[in-house]
Amino acid sequence: MFKSKYGGGYNLFTLDEIIRWRNSDAPANWYPIASHLGDLLFVDFQEKDNSDGYLYWMISSSKFEWADKIRLNFETWLDRLIVAQGVKYWEWNRPTIL
Repeated sequence: MFKSKYGGGYNLFTLDEIIRWRNSDAPANWYPIASHLGDLLFVDFQEKDNSDGYLYWMISSSKFEWADKIRLNFETWLDRLIVAQGVKYWEWNRPTIL
């Protein structure tokens, strides 16, 4: 687990956890690989361009159609998450919806 600066933390799943967390409502090619306070990070294994854009962040209360596409590969996502001290940096430029 990668602890967040403000509590909680990110849990990178083991293979057994990926199988356990697999949601039947998710698209067949999406597999959860991490969680944070109920939110999930998915990998789309059928994405045509595997160098970029195969990660999706889904807020626990939302639907899969509303998942945020993270235009980074996993290595870059994890590196930046560590540098940002656990802040969801991929949401920084997204407008807040009230």
